[in-house]
Amino acid sequence: MRSKLPGSCRVKKLYFVVLAVLLSLSVAVFGGCGSYIRFRVKYHLVYCCEPSVERPAADLCASVKDMGYAGYVIEYGGMYYIAAAIESTSGAASDLAGSLSERGLKSGVVTLERINFELETYHAEQNARQYEYTLETLDAIVTELRNCVHDLVVGDGEEVRPSMRAMAAELYGLAADNTFNCFTAKLAYISALSSECAYGALLPRDVRCLIVAVVDCIISVRLT
Repeated sequence: MRSKLPGSCRVKKLYFVVLAVLLSLSVAVFGGCGSYIRFRVKYHLVYCCEPSVERPAADLCASVKDMGYAGYVIEYGGMYYIAAAIESTSGAASDLAGSLSERGLKSGVVTLERINFELETYHAEQNARQYEYTLETLDAIVTELRNCVHDLVVGDGEEVRPSMRAMAAELYGLAADNTFNCFTAKLAYISALSSECAYGALLPRDVRCLIVAVVDCIISVRLT
């Protein structure tokens, strides 16, 4: 039966059908874009002067370690830094940088910050809760490790060992929960490093190195 709708009505009806289809396509294509985890991290990194031809990175890292600090190379914002330590405040970081400079190791401070971790793929969106939990746990571990460094410096290392072993176990558990995703490789490395700290000589420089490694994972990870 032929439609009795006036021609203009048929055109309007067709227009709205096409519009609805286009809108649905837009949601399908663009709905996942721009998704992110609302999580902000901020760390104050004390780093040592850039390596040169006269003093290569390996030599500078060794000097930093000899002074009881991390000696870990970290990349941020397209720049590479030889990390000495991660401090909780900018003031503490500036004080440490000044102290190291006075001891002959020219140092500076850079703030490492990341806001809203983007979920770059559909797989990442499906694993958003797991990724958020992993980031929050790693950030909490950074705080606990800083406390351990403080206790190591001012007290008995053996009193710190139970806490270090507990964190090593937690990191191994975290690694087991993140097999075959964007955290896998770095969590495997961090877990091994934490085990060396917890069951080895337990020196402040090794714990500082572990802290920087954890921060490196948080700052550099791409959620895919």
